[in-house]
Amino acid sequence: MSFDPMHIFTRTGLEAALQKLADIYSRQTPHSALAELVITGSGAVLLNYGFRNIHSYIDAILCGQASLGSAVRETAHSLRLPEEWMNLDFPTSHPYSPEMLRYAVHHHIYSNVLIVKTLRAEYLIAANLRSARKYQSDFPDIIGIMAAHEQAGNPITMDQIDNAVMKLYGSWDMIPKVSKRFLQDLTDAGHYTELYARITSWEKRISGIQIDFSRPALGASFNGDVNEALRQIQIHHESRTDLLERLQAM
Repeated sequence: MSFDPMHIFTRTGLEAALQKLADIYSRQTPHSALAELVITGSGAVLLNYGFRNIHSYIDAILCGQASLGSAVRETAHSLRLPEEWMNLDFPTSHPYSPEMLRYAVHHHIYSNVLIVKTLRAEYLIAANLRSARKYQSDFPDIIGIMAAHEQAGNPITMDQIDNAVMKLYGSWDMIPKVSKRFLQDLTDAGHYTELYARITSWEKRISGIQIDFSRPALGASFNGDVNEALRQIQIHHESRTDLLERLQAM
């Protein structure tokens, strides 16, 4: 899927796009069966938490026999979104598990024709651990989810994450080693709210640089990496290229 950094979704914007999709689908296919979507990845993070805006590409699983392809394209044209703003090919990607359909939870019904579900926190974390994409927000989003639940007084436990990994993927063998190391360092460090706030501040200061959180060169301890990275970005006169090289050389 192509990437266009000019198109950003807020939570309100994504809700509006889903409403428009439902309206168009209803008009195109009168008297059709309900369409049901399970939204995963960053789209689910946005709908469930809203702690960051996202680039306007939404991973979704279409359930049942309904076809949304035409409505997705018309929604894109109507709202001036990228034509592939909704990725209905997500089931062909490696983070996908058919068990996601079983453990998805209700979000909203739009125009009485489009049922939207999302994944609960521990399942989103499990999917992000499985994905572990370089230069993406898989790991920072895990910290954000953990922080949101810490703030709400219902922290996510390792038992919950373990249960979600086992239910989605059957084994931790499906989770990359870098994800296991990241999760261990993260849970050892704790204080997720403070850590996410610091990472958010860091990202704003070095906006435009793609940081690979999975590089072994960043060191053995994720918490240590963040501390050192935050120290390094105090050097205001370095170019972004120089700063990235310094971060990767730690």
